[in-house]
Amino acid sequence: MLEYVYSVIFCFLGGLKLRVLYICLTCLFLSSCAIDHISNQDNMIAKFSRANPGCKSQTVNYQGKPLHSTVCIKKLPFKPSKFYVKVGDKVIYTGDDYKGVEFNSKYKSQHLTGGCISTIILSTSANKTIQYSKLPSDLIRACNIKRLSNGQSSSFVKTKRCDKVFYDKILPLLGTVYPTEIAKQCIIKLNGSTIYKQKFYW
Repeated sequence: MLEYVYSVIFCFLGGLKLRVLYICLTCLFLSSCAIDHISNQDNMIAKFSRANPGCKSQTVNYQGKPLHSTVCIKKLPFKPSKFYVKVGDKVIYTGDDYKGVEFNSKYKSQHLTGGCISTIILSTSANKTIQYSKLPSDLIRACNIKRLSNGQSSSFVKTKRCDKVFYDKILPLLGTVYPTEIAKQCIIKLNGSTIYKQKFYW
């Protein structure tokens, strides 16, 4: 009888040890995955940091806690630029700007919005900024282009409103007017509050 009791106890303890071992291995595996995930994010930021224009980070106090955001851009000649965007420990965007860069997702059950838009300057073939008076009024209004003190046109941000008329109005001017992207402005908002705002110049 005692032998039977001992065997039951031994089996129970053996099973318990196996369960403890299984739990420990599972924890180690999950920890390893988390470390690999963080390491991959760090590697991506390091890779983009060596590119042009690189990475810019910003930390704000959000709901009483520091919140760190990073935007990385790699400009490529004659190709769409590459982007890597991270808020806290979450990557919110990775890809290019072929169809624009827009953020619309959730971060810890809060609504995250924003994007990166181009700053454009219009130049002549002699690489001089175009005269304000030579631009179509529809383009001036939609893109909020200003007249500078020397009579030239200001740079402008290509917002969605501007984008709707930009190509139609610029196309007839090509050959005398050359649009050039000089910067990207990136903004990230969380529940309507701005947590990141930086400008990247080429």
